[in-house]
Amino acid sequence: CCLYFCSVCVYTVFLNHVFSMCRLRTGTTDTVLQQQASRARNIWGYRLGLEDFAQYLDLPVTDMLTELHSLFNQVDGQIDVREYVIALSVACQPSKAMDTLRLAFGMYEAKEDRAIVEKELASILRTALGVAEVDVTELFSAIDTLDAGKITHDDFCRFVVQHPDFAQEYLLSSRETPSTPHTIPLTNGFSVDRYNTEEPTCSLPGQKRKED
Repeated sequence: CCLYFCSVCVYTVFLNHVFSMCRLRTGTTDTVLQQQASRARNIWGYRLGLEDFAQYLDLPVTDMLTELHSLFNQVDGQIDVREYVIALSVACQPSKAMDTLRLAFGMYEAKEDRAIVEKELASILRTALGVAEVDVTELFSAIDTLDAGKITHDDFCRFVVQHPDFAQEYLLSSRETPSTPHTIPLTNGFSVDRYNTEEPTCSLPGQKRKED
């Protein structure tokens, strides 16, 4: 447990260092994150190599940008820019895990039903946790009570209310330590103290809810 939360600090500090060195974190507000998420969603399906990523960010190719790109490079030298936006959100608001997850769902969800499938949940949590791989099969099945093969952000929020320690129960129970030193505090970061069961929208303590 101590190693887990120590790795939380390592991941956040590392991301902040990389983003700061690339001058990507300065001025990154909630509005900017939403704009970045919208832009990433619009180019969904296109994977970016290093030079394309540099052009996307309007930055020169440097050693630090190469290191940033490599964080999301799984196999083929290309990245899904949505993962970059998730990591940027983690770095800019490390104590607001639910905000990051809401942003991520918005980038991955289908337009017709606002749902995501299992592999998309895996991509979201893998990036948010900062691990090379994460098995979400059991977690996804637990959320997908209708066995529809897809879940929405509201489904996820309701599940978090019922299982506030879901990360420990479903993602970390079979692992002694994270596979890499990059994690964020899922077990404590998803606060549902102000969750309204009549309106399935997650919020953090002190965060104002949007009025209808």
